[in-house]
Amino acid sequence: MYLKRLELLGFKSFPDKTIIKFTPGVTSIVGPNGCGKTNILDSIRWVLGEQRVSLLRGSKMEEIIFNGTHDVKPLGMAEVTLVIQNNRGVLPTEYSEVQITRRLFRSGESEYLLNKVPCRLKDISDLLMDTGVGSHIYSVIQQDMIEAILSDKADERRFLFEEAAGISKYKNRKKAAVRKLEATEGDLLRLKDIVAEVNSQVNSLHRQMNKAQKYKSLSEELKGWEIYLGKNAVGELQLEKRRLLSERDNLSDSKIKLDTNINSLSARQEEERKKLTDIDRELSELSNRIYEKSEAAHSIEKEITVLRERRDNSRQLIEKNRLDIEAYKKRGEILLEQIGQTEDDLKSLDEELVRVEADIKEAEQNLAQADDLILNARRARESLGQQLMSLESRLSAGKTDDSNIKEQKTEIDSNLAAFQQQKNEILRLKEQLIEKKSIIENKLVELKASAGESQTKRENLEKEITDLDQQLDEVSGEIFDLTASLEAAEARSHLLKEMVTHYEGFSSGVVAVMEDKERWPGLMGTVADSLIPKEGFDEAIEAALGEIAGFMLCRDRSTAEGIIEYLKNESKGKAGLLITSGVEAVGETTRPVLNGDGFLGWADEFVIVPEELKTLSRLLLSRVAIIKSENTNSIVNQLPPYFAAVTTDGRRFDGKAIISGGAREGLSLLGRKEKIDQQDQATNEIRSKLNLARESRNRITSSLGARQAELRSVIDRQENLKEEIEATERESTANQYEYQSMENDLARLNKQISESTTKLEALNSRQFSLNLNYDQLAREKDGLIKAFEEHDAKTVELEKTSQEAESKYSNLQINQIELKSRHEQLESQIRHTYELIAEIDSNSQTKAEEIIRAESDIDTAAGRIIELEKSLKETFDSRSAISSQQSAVRDQHTVIEEELDSREKEIKALRHSREESSNNLHSIEIRIAEIESELRNIVHNMKEEYDIEIEETSVQPPSTEVPPEERTRRMQELKERLKEFGAVNLLALEEFDIARERQEFLTTQMEDLLNAKSTLQSTISKINQTARRLFLETFEKVRENFKQVFEELFTGGEADVRMINEDDPLESPIEIIARPRGKKLLSIAQMSGGERALTAISLLFAIYLVKPSPFCILDEIDAPLDDANIHRFLRIIKTFSEQTQFIIITHNKITMEAADILYGITMEQPGVSKVVSVRFNEDEDDDHLIDTAVGDGMRPVRNDLPESVIERMTPRINIQPVDSPDTE
Repeated sequence: MYLKRLELLGFKSFPDKTIIKFTPGVTSIVGPNGCGKTNILDSIRWVLGEQRVSLLRGSKMEEIIFNGTHDVKPLGMAEVTLVIQNNRGVLPTEYSEVQITRRLFRSGESEYLLNKVPCRLKDISDLLMDTGVGSHIYSVIQQDMIEAILSDKADERRFLFEEAAGISKYKNRKKAAVRKLEATEGDLLRLKDIVAEVNSQVNSLHRQMNKAQKYKSLSEELKGWEIYLGKNAVGELQLEKRRLLSERDNLSDSKIKLDTNINSLSARQEEERKKLTDIDRELSELSNRIYEKSEAAHSIEKEITVLRERRDNSRQLIEKNRLDIEAYKKRGEILLEQIGQTEDDLKSLDEELVRVEADIKEAEQNLAQADDLILNARRARESLGQQLMSLESRLSAGKTDDSNIKEQKTEIDSNLAAFQQQKNEILRLKEQLIEKKSIIENKLVELKASAGESQTKRENLEKEITDLDQQLDEVSGEIFDLTASLEAAEARSHLLKEMVTHYEGFSSGVVAVMEDKERWPGLMGTVADSLIPKEGFDEAIEAALGEIAGFMLCRDRSTAEGIIEYLKNESKGKAGLLITSGVEAVGETTRPVLNGDGFLGWADEFVIVPEELKTLSRLLLSRVAIIKSENTNSIVNQLPPYFAAVTTDGRRFDGKAIISGGAREGLSLLGRKEKIDQQDQATNEIRSKLNLARESRNRITSSLGARQAELRSVIDRQENLKEEIEATERESTANQYEYQSMENDLARLNKQISESTTKLEALNSRQFSLNLNYDQLAREKDGLIKAFEEHDAKTVELEKTSQEAESKYSNLQINQIELKSRHEQLESQIRHTYELIAEIDSNSQTKAEEIIRAESDIDTAAGRIIELEKSLKETFDSRSAISSQQSAVRDQHTVIEEELDSREKEIKALRHSREESSNNLHSIEIRIAEIESELRNIVHNMKEEYDIEIEETSVQPPSTEVPPEERTRRMQELKERLKEFGAVNLLALEEFDIARERQEFLTTQMEDLLNAKSTLQSTISKINQTARRLFLETFEKVRENFKQVFEELFTGGEADVRMINEDDPLESPIEIIARPRGKKLLSIAQMSGGERALTAISLLFAIYLVKPSPFCILDEIDAPLDDANIHRFLRIIKTFSEQTQFIIITHNKITMEAADILYGITMEQPGVSKVVSVRFNEDEDDDHLIDTAVGDGMRPVRNDLPESVIERMTPRINIQPVDSPDTE
C-alpha cells in the first residue's frame, strides 16, 4: 500500500487545483523557506482527520482556507483528496484504490467523503486504525516530534509503542466499556435510592390504611351531631332577620332625602367648574401665543447674527483671493522661462542620438563577422578531435581485446554451471508453494462464510439497538420536559403559598393582624379569601370590591375594636374591617333593566361565597353591573345614581364622571387559595406522568443492555474472524508474492543462460577475425596531433578579436540607452510645465469669480439685516399686548376658584350626614347578609355534605346520653379528634397494592443491573490481558531493534528502552537510554542536536521493523545531521523503501541525490505556491507527476543543486544550469 495521488484546492497557499502523483520509493520535496513545502504535509495530516489546529500551525481551523493575496481573491472553501493504492489489502476494504476527501467552508461547515461517498470522521478513523496510517501516528514525523520523543513527557513516546503494538482499538474498547460501567453504576445508585424510597412508601401506606379505618368511624358520629345542631341554628337566625328588616326601611328613607340635596348642590358646582375649565383653556392659548412670539423674535435675532458673520467672511475671502491672483501671475512667468531653456537642451540631445546610432550599426557588423570566423574554427577543431579519439580507441581496444576474450570465456562457462543449479532448486520449491496455496484458499473460504453470518446477525442487532436508542431518547426527552414542567409547577405553587402565608398585597395592618390571628377568635379572615370569583371574572370582581377586597371579616364589633386598638398601640398601620354580625338581611334590591349586548349580569351573581356571607356579598356587589370591555358607554349611561359598572378587564365606572382602571400591580387578592389547589392538582398530574415515563425508560434500558451485550459478543467474534482472515490473506499474499518471485527468478535464469551462450559464440568468432596494423595507426595519430595544435593557436587570435568587438558594441548600446532616457525626461518636464501653467490660469479665473460672488453676498446681507431689525421690533410690541390680556383672565380665574371652595364645604357637610346614615344602613344590611349567608351555608353544607334538606328535616340527637349543654362541646371534641388525625388518605388500600407491585418490579431491575455490571468488569479484564500481551511482545521486539539500529547509525555505542513501572505496562512511562561510542552520558539531555536526532530516528526505525507503516513523511529531520550521518540515515531509508514509501521535505543536497523523484515548491507570485517535478527513474511511465492550474510546464533547474542531481536529470530531460540563483 502506498500514497498514489494528492489533490489540493484552496488549501493554505495552493489556491488552484494541484494534483501531485506519488510512486513507491523515495520522494524529496525541496524549495526555499516559506514557499509552502510543509503545507503539503499539513494537507495530508488534515485529510486524514487531524482536528488539533496547533498541529496545522494555526489558531483556528478556518485559517487553512486560502486567504487571498494582493492579486488573488480569497476562496470560500478548502478541499484535499488523498488517493491510497491498497494493492496489498492492508486497509480492511475490497477496493484496491481508496480515495479520502475532506472539505471545509468558511461558514464552519465541513464534509468527509470516502470514495466520493459522504461519511463520518469516525468511519475514516476506523478504516485506518492499526494500519500505521493516520493523522497523528508515526507515519508523519517533524522536527518537533524528535524533541517530543526524547523529552521528559512520555505520552508521545508511549503512543508510538501502542500504535506499533496495535492496541489502540483495545484501549478504545476499554474506554467504551469503562464508560458503560460508570453509567451502569450510576443507574444502579439511582435505582437503589428509588427502591429505598418505594420501600418507605409501602410502609407509609400500610400505616395510612389503618388510620383511615379509625377516621371513618368518628366521621359518622360527627355527621349526626352537625345535622342536629344545624337544625336548631336555622330557627334562631330566621327570628333575628325579621327584626333587622324593619330598622333598614326607616334608615333608607332618611338617606334618600340627603342624596337629593347633595345632587342639587353638585349640579351647580359642575357649572362653575365648567366655567373654570374654559378660563384655563383661554389662559393656555394666551401662553402659547406669547411663546410663539418669543420664538419668532429669537429666530429673527439668530438670522441677523448669521448674516453679519457671512458678510464678514465674504470680505476676508475677497482680500485673500486678490493676493492669490497676483502670486499666480508671477509663477506663470517663471515657468515660461524654464520651458525655453529645456527645449534648447532637447535639441542638442537629438543630434547626439543620431551620431551614436550610426556607430552602433558599424560595431554590430564587425561583431557578426568575428563570430562567424570563430564558429568555423571551432567546427574544424571538433572534427580533428573526433578523428584523434577514434584512432586512440582502436589502438587501445586492439591491445586488450585478445586477453579480455580469454577471460570472458572462462567466466561464462562458470556462470552457466551455476545458473543451471539455481534453476533446479527453484523448480523444486515452486511445487511446494502450489500445494500450500491450495490449503490457504480453502481456509479463507470457510472464514469468509463465518464472517458473513456474523455480519448479518450484527446488522439485525444494531437495528434493534438503534430502535431502542430512539425510544430511549424519546422517553428521556419526555422525562426532561416533564421534570422541567414539574419544577416550574412546584415553584409556582410554592410562590402562591408564600404569598398566601405572608399576605402579600394586603396593607401592613392586615398583614400584622393575620400573622397573629389566633389572638382574636372572632376574626374570620379576609374578604378576598371569602369571596371566590367565577372563572374569567377575577379582574371584574376585584374592581367591584375595590379596597374592600383587602378588608378583614369579624364576627362581632368587639373583635373589630380590639384589632383597631392593637394596630394603633403597636403602630402596625391601618386596616379595614367588616363586622358580619352587624349585617342584617336585605331585601331584593331594585335593579334597573339594562339593555344591550355588553351587559353580562350583576357582580353578586359571579362569586362563590359561604352561605353565611351571601348577605354580605349581595350588600357589596348587588349594585355593580358587569359589562364587556367594548361599547361601555351605552350601558353606563343607563345606570341610575348609586349604581356602578365594571368591565371584565378591570375598569370601573361610578356614574358618568368617574372612571378608574389600569394595569394590575402583582397578583390579585381574590381566589389565591383556589389557584393553589389548581396548581397542586396540575403538579400531581405531571408527577404521575413523570413516574410512568421513568418506568418506561427503565424497561427500555434493561432491554437495550441485553441487546448491547449480545452485540458486543458478536463484534468480538467478528474481530477474531477479521484478524484470522487478515492473517490468512497476508499469508496468501506472501505465498503469491513468493511464487511470483520464483517465476521471475526462473525467467531471469533462462534469459541469463541464453545470453551467456550467445555471448560465448560471439567471442569465439571475434577471436578468429582479430587482425591489427599497429604501425599505420601510430603515424596517423602523430599527424593529427600536429594539425590540432596549429588550429588552436589560430582560434585564440580569433577569440581575442571577437571579444574586443563585443566590448565596443556593449559600450555604445549603454550610451544610447542613457541618451534616450535623458531625452524622455526633458520631454516629460516640458509637458509638466505646460500643465502647471494651465492650472495657474484656471485657479486665477476661479478666484476672480469668487470675488464677484462675495461682493454680491455682502450687498444682499446688508439689505436683509435692515428688514429683519424692523420685524423684530414689531414682534416685541405684539408680545407685550398679549401679556396684558393674560393678566386680566387670571384675575377672573381666582374669583371663580373662591366660589367653588365655598360650595365644596357645604357639600362636604351634607355628605358627612349621609355617610352616617349609610354606615348605619350598611351595618344592618351586612348583618342581614350575614344571617342569610349563615342560613344558606347551613342549608348548603347539609345538602352538600349529607344530601338532606335541613329546613324540612326532623332530626334527633345521635346520643341521648349527652346533655343539651354538652352537645356543642361533644361536636367540637369530635372535630378536634379528627383534626388530630391530620391528612387521611382514604385511598390508601388501593395505593398500597400499586406500591407493592412497583417494589417487586424495581427489585428485578436492580438484579439485572448487577448482572450487567459483572459482565462489563469481566470484559475490561479480558481487554487488559490481550492488550498487555500484545504490548509486551511488541516492546521486546522494538527494544532489540533499537539496539541494532542505534549501533548501525552510531557505528557502535549502546542503547536501550525500559519501562519505569513494569507492574503496569499499559500505563508505565517508557525511558530511553543512549550512549554513543566513546561517551559516558548521564542522560540523553546531554547529547548534541545531531545525536538526539539520530537517537530518535533509531527508535522510529526500530518501530518500523516491528510494524512498518505503508508510507512515511519526514519534515526536515535531517537538518541537524552532518554529511557522514546523512549517508548512514539514507542507507536505512533505502533499506526500508522496499516496503515503505518515503516523502522527505529537505534542504540537504545529499538527501536530494538519493531521491527517486524530486519536487520543487516555488512562489513566483507572492502567497501562491507552485510545484515543479523531476523523475530520475527511467523505468516509470511518462505520465505527468503534477497537474496544476498555475503551472506552465517544466521549469529550469537551479544551478545550486548538487552536480550528481543535475547529471541524473540531464539524460532524461536535458536540463542545464541557469545563471539566476533565484529561479526555481
